[in-house]
Amino acid sequence: MKAELILENGAAVKGEGAGAPGKVSGEIVIADTMTGYEDVLSDPAYEGKIVLLTFPAAGNVGITGDPSARPKPAALIVREVCDYPSNYLCQCSLGEYFRMHSFPVICGIDTRALAKKIRDAGNLMKGTLTVTD
Repeated sequence: MKAELILENGAAVKGEGAGAPGKVSGEIVIADTMTGYEDVLSDPAYEGKIVLLTFPAAGNVGITGDPSARPKPAALIVREVCDYPSNYLCQCSLGEYFRMHSFPVICGIDTRALAKKIRDAGNLMKGTLTVTD
């Protein structure tokens, strides 16, 4: 899949799509924790937002909680999604979870450079993420 993130300042970032096709607009929120993507996906504070994970990989342990729980963010920006988790508690892979909930994701981009660009612009930026087949 192809994916494109267009920031409100006109900058565009192209990457690979993961999860499900779709188009989402909203505020981009930076989550710069080293671990805890499951916490980010279930945190009501991220409801309706596009979350940018600065840690380079997500999905190494898969989804260890209830995979039927709907993700709170509207979309996710991540450098790499691991589709082959290695944890005995894993209920499903992150990619399976995204597809199950029709959740759009862009990956294959430099998330740290993108976070710096957003912070340099004042730390509050909206964007539109489009994932197509």
